[in-house]
Amino acid sequence: MTDAMDVATLIRTRRAVRRFRAGVIPGAHVREVLEAGRWAPSPANLQPTRFIWVREVAVKTELQALARESKELSSTRGDRGRRRSGEESQQRPLRQRLRVGRGDGDLRDVATRSLARLRRGIRPALDHRKGEADPQRAAPLDVPRDVHVRSFRRRADHGSPSARGARRDRPLPRGSERLVSLPPRMRAVVFERTGMFGVDTVPTPRPARNEALVRVRSSMICGTDEKILAGKFPATRFPHVPGHEFSGDVVAIGEGVTLAPGARVGVEVHVGCGTCDRCREGMYTLCLNYGKRETGHAHVGFTTSGGLAEYAAVPVAALHRLPDSVSFDDGAWTDNVGIALWALERGRLAAGERVVVFGPGAIGLCAAQLARALGAGSVLLVGRGERLARVRDLVDAVIDVSDVDRLWGSADLVVEFAGTSEAARAAILTARRGGRVVLGGSTGLGTELSGLDLSTIVRGNIDVLGSLANPRGVSGRALTLLARGQVDVKRLVTHHFPLERFADAWTTFTERRNGAIRVMLHPAEGT
Repeated sequence: MTDAMDVATLIRTRRAVRRFRAGVIPGAHVREVLEAGRWAPSPANLQPTRFIWVREVAVKTELQALARESKELSSTRGDRGRRRSGEESQQRPLRQRLRVGRGDGDLRDVATRSLARLRRGIRPALDHRKGEADPQRAAPLDVPRDVHVRSFRRRADHGSPSARGARRDRPLPRGSERLVSLPPRMRAVVFERTGMFGVDTVPTPRPARNEALVRVRSSMICGTDEKILAGKFPATRFPHVPGHEFSGDVVAIGEGVTLAPGARVGVEVHVGCGTCDRCREGMYTLCLNYGKRETGHAHVGFTTSGGLAEYAAVPVAALHRLPDSVSFDDGAWTDNVGIALWALERGRLAAGERVVVFGPGAIGLCAAQLARALGAGSVLLVGRGERLARVRDLVDAVIDVSDVDRLWGSADLVVEFAGTSEAARAAILTARRGGRVVLGGSTGLGTELSGLDLSTIVRGNIDVLGSLANPRGVSGRALTLLARGQVDVKRLVTHHFPLERFADAWTTFTERRNGAIRVMLHPAEGT
C-alpha cells in the first residue's frame, strides 16, 4: 500500500519541464533513460521504434528547422478547402514555395526531400565513428530482439475488422514463447582502458540476428586477457567486456537461430565472415575480414563483448552443445581443448612419437594430455615454478626450463604454448633433425625471435609451424575427447571466485599465486 501511495503521489505531483539548464547530460544517464523507455508499453502492440541519440549542435539546429517546417506544412494542408482569410494570406509565401496548389504529389515530393535532409543530418550524429551502426556495443538504444514487433503500414483494408483480427491472431515469432524475462542491466568485468579494469553495471545485451544470449555459468581468466588489457590487440576497443573461455545456457535467441533456449553450450571464440577465401577453406581463424562486424566476423571477447559477465550475446556459429557428461565448469574449456588439439593436428602427431611441450599453463597441459590420448610414445613437459609439481603425473617427465638443453635435438614434435621468445628458441633447438615445431603461444604483438642461427632450421630440415586457435570445427572434436575423460581439466582449475571478486581473481592468476593455472569465476547466481 505504501508503494501504491508513493506512485500515486508521484503521478499527481509530476511537472512538465519546458526549460532546461545548459550543460551536457552524462552518457550513462541518457542510456539508462532510453533503456527504460524502450520497454514501455505502446498502443495496439506497436512496439517502440529505434532511438537515435543526436549530439551535434548543428544537427539539432537543422532538426528544429525541419520540425517547424513540418508544422507549417501540416497547417497548410489543414487549410485546404477553407475560405481564404487574412491568416491564410500570411502563409501564402510558404504555400507558393511548396507549390501546394499543384496537387498532393508535390506535397509528397516536399516530404520526401525533407526526410532525405533529415537522414543526411542525422547520419553523422550517430553515436559511433563514421556514423555506422556499432556492432560491438550492446543495444541500449535499440528495440529488444525478443519483442514481438508489428510494423505499421496503411493499407486499404487496414481498418477493417477482418484485417484487425488477422493481425491480432498472428502467432509470435518462433522461439518467443520460450524466452525468459531478462534484467535490463547486468554485472560485468569492464576493461575501461589500458591497464585499468573494474566490475560495473552495464546494459544486458540482446541477441541480434544469428546470435544467442548465453547466461554465463563458468568463465575463466586467460593469459591473453593480460595482453588485451595491455593494449596488445589493436582491434579491441575500450571500454571492453573481456572473457573468451566460458560456458552457460541459452536464455534468448535472435532471428534465424534454431538453437532452443535452455541448451547448455560452450564457446569457441572465432567466427569468420564465411565468404572470404580463408573462411571457405575452413580457416575462419584467419578471416580476411577480421574485426569487420558488418561482414559477420566476430572474435568473442576480443572484437565483441565476452563472457566475464552475467550474460553474453554470442554468434550461434561459435556455440557447441555440451555433452550430457560435461559440466559447465568443464564446458568452459571448449576453446582451450580445441586450440590444443589443433596444434597437435598441425604438427602431424603420429603414434609412438616423442613429444615435448613448452609451457605448463592451461593450453599446454591440455596439449600434453591430448598427445597421450592420441598415442604419443612419451610426453615431456618443460616449465618452471610451483605449477610443475601439480601436474607431474599428467606426463612422463617434467623438465625445469633451466635444464632444457639436455633435450636439444631429441623430439619428434615440439609444441610451444609459453608465449616467450626464449621458449620459441628453445623449442626449435629441441626438435630433432627432420622434426616439427608448432609455435602457438605468441598471439599478441611485440614478441620477437632472436639469438637463433637459421641454419639450425634449414640444415636440420625442421618444419616450424604457427598455430592459431581452433579452426575447422576442431573444438567439437575435442569436446568428444573431453566427454570421454581423456582430458582432465578439473584439476587445472586451481581457484574459484564470484564475479564481484574479479580483482582478487586477477591478482591470483597474474601473480600465479599458490601455483595458479586457471582461475574460474561464476557470474550467474547460484552457480
